[in-house]
Amino acid sequence: MNDQYPFSTLPVWQHTLAGPLSFEGVGLHLGVPARLSLSGTAANTGLVFRRTDVQDKNPLITLYPGAVCQTRRGTSIGNVDGVTIATAEHLLAALYACGVDNACIDLHGPEIPAMDGSALDFARSIVRVGVQQQSSPRRFMEIIEPVEVLDDAKSVRLEPFGGLQIEARINYPKTLIGDQMYQIEVNPKGFMREIASARTFVLAQEISALREADLALGGSLDNCIVVDGMTLQNKTELRFKDEFVRHKILDILGDLALAGAPILGRFISDCAGHALNNALLQAMARDRKKWRWTELV
Repeated sequence: MNDQYPFSTLPVWQHTLAGPLSFEGVGLHLGVPARLSLSGTAANTGLVFRRTDVQDKNPLITLYPGAVCQTRRGTSIGNVDGVTIATAEHLLAALYACGVDNACIDLHGPEIPAMDGSALDFARSIVRVGVQQQSSPRRFMEIIEPVEVLDDAKSVRLEPFGGLQIEARINYPKTLIGDQMYQIEVNPKGFMREIASARTFVLAQEISALREADLALGGSLDNCIVVDGMTLQNKTELRFKDEFVRHKILDILGDLALAGAPILGRFISDCAGHALNNALLQAMARDRKKWRWTELV
């Protein structure tokens, strides 16, 4: 794996892609082939999605907490005209972790390609093409007071921290997954080494219900780990013994990109998912006393 990174900590200047990227594949949930192209843009543009197959409505989708329109087994985003993009979190995690602030993301199709079920192809490609520093400093959302959202035994919390740290716990009793916890301070190198290759997963007994709900239609053993009790249906081995919770951190990072700006804080997740991640961002948006804009240069 290429180990040449433009920075080893969170970047303080804005960056964009140094060259174009393209991907093709089938979406994990909708099962529809899609083409994805990324290109660099000017500073202060942000990450802007564009549905190139949509002609009669506004095809642009910008990132903010209210752009999330579906959170069952993935994060879908959309605009006020009803144009949507499904399963955006893996691509967003790679862009966020690799320090890409500004990019145009063109998608011909309704869902981001699943690739191998992780963010590895996206992250490797970003590292290969490189990122270009821009003249504007990054504006961070610095957490200054804890903010927390609870749902029965599940919880998510953001608290002050001098970088971006994510801690996650998951618990799937009586399965191979069991009770797992992992923590990482996010930076490009650490993301590539510890998180990017962790694949999405599903319990075998959930698949029929998901497909009845028109989800997991593009899922296969090539892009998803299928856990059947204490065994795997996949022929390949796990990439990490705790690959499941590492993928949870990948999902969290992609969901945090929906804040619309990089976050300085410590994120703690206890058995939570996409819905609570977005609920926390919505709570932040409603309470400006919990955070402030900060530049580090």
